[in-house]
Amino acid sequence: LPIFGIIVAIGGTVAFIRLISTGVSAVGRNPLAKGSIYRSMSIAGVIIAALAIAGVAVIIAIIRLGG
Repeated sequence: LPIFGIIVAIGGTVAFIRLISTGVSAVGRNPLAKGSIYRSMSIAGVIIAALAIAGVAVIIAIIRLGG
């Protein structure tokens, strides 16, 4: 069960790093679309954070239930 928590943490971190690097390169390719790119990066970041928090919450719930 702790392995699942580690996988969730690593997955969230990798997804966030890929999001940042992709966004920076996209702004470099098209600086006029900077606002749109930042907006979509923000939305994706919030979704990634929500999924990571939900994963941790599920792990905590399973541990509390005695799984």
